[in-house]
Amino acid sequence: SLPPAEIRACASIDVTELLGARSEVTDIAAQTLSESSEVLLLGERRGALHQVDVLTEGERAHWDVFRPASRAIRGHSCLNLDLFCDASSVTTIPSGFLVVDRHRVLEFNFTWRPEVTERLVAQAGQFNNEGGAAALSFPSKAAIYSPYNETHLTESEA
Repeated sequence: SLPPAEIRACASIDVTELLGARSEVTDIAAQTLSESSEVLLLGERRGALHQVDVLTEGERAHWDVFRPASRAIRGHSCLNLDLFCDASSVTTIPSGFLVVDRHRVLEFNFTWRPEVTERLVAQAGQFNNEGGAAALSFPSKAAIYSPYNETHLTESEA
């Protein structure tokens, strides 16, 4: 079992400081890139994903961010296949991130460098399609399974 943790509210940031408009944030995901680099991904309701860089030096290190967001990733459209259709969640993974929108679960390869763009590597579900074998009915979240140990069961033990 994991020990309990206390979460302290260090400061509040108005979303207009980060996104430039009063928008609804649907999800937040964090990624540690190195000892001196951390980022947050914010999902905006009917909007893009936004990369926010975390301060890693000074007295506000690890609990404050640079303003505004450093980049917007894609955008919103339920007619354009290359954009998100009402993205509901974002999950960071070591090779990039996962996005769940109204119709799909999308995996992107992304290195987090400023000059690099995201690359779609996998997709489950169909964009703006009704029914069919590959259809998802309004997915809402993706999770990554990470085992805590290396336990292996043989068929005789199962």
